[in-house]
Amino acid sequence: MVCQLLPNCIVPIYTMIETTARLFSLFGWGKRKRLTKAAACALASLALSFRSLVSDLLQAMTTHRRVEYGVSNETSLVGEDGLNRVANEINQSREMTKDRVDPFLDQMRIDLTS
Repeated sequence: MVCQLLPNCIVPIYTMIETTARLFSLFGWGKRKRLTKAAACALASLALSFRSLVSDLLQAMTTHRRVEYGVSNETSLVGEDGLNRVANEINQSREMTKDRVDPFLDQMRIDLTS
């Protein structure tokens, strides 16, 4: 689900926040003005909320990867070898997702902190 949300929702929202922050900076409404300009305050609040969402997504992915898939007693239809291959594919897919998605989300979280 995270891999579907990432290109469809997360990246566009992140890009909008970053672009708006740059535009505000051009007009002198940067981070220092968040206490005096309502728009700058709203953007800072949105960035903090979005950072929380990104952090929760990272945590959910980490928690989900801890579940191990293995062979159970139900091997009569497919066979133990077939189930082992599927379990290995699931585990490899999780590792590939971790290698590709986690650094991206982590960098977004760091950028939203500053």
